[in-house]
Amino acid sequence: MEAPPMLLTPEQVSERTGISVATLAKRRVSGLDTPPFIRIGSRVFYDAIDLAAWVASLPRQRSTRENPPGARSRRRRDTGNVAR
Repeated sequence: MEAPPMLLTPEQVSERTGISVATLAKRRVSGLDTPPFIRIGSRVFYDAIDLAAWVASLPRQRSTRENPPGARSRRRRDTGNVAR
C-alpha cells in the first residue's frame, strides 16, 4: 500500500522556499516557474515530494552575479545625470 502524499499549504511552502505566498499565487496563475500544485475544492496544496523535485530541478549558480534565464538585470542604468 502506497503512503498518502504529504500535502503542504502555500504558507508551509513559503517557509521552506522563501518565496512569498503572494508570489506563489501569481506563479500559479501564470503557470511559469511554479512548483506543481494540487487543488482540492478552493484550496491549494503542494505535494512535498513534488516540491523537493522542483527545487532539485532549479538551475545551480556559482556566483550571485549570474542571472538565471529570464531574470532581469539588476544593474542600474547610467542616466547621465551624475553630479560632479
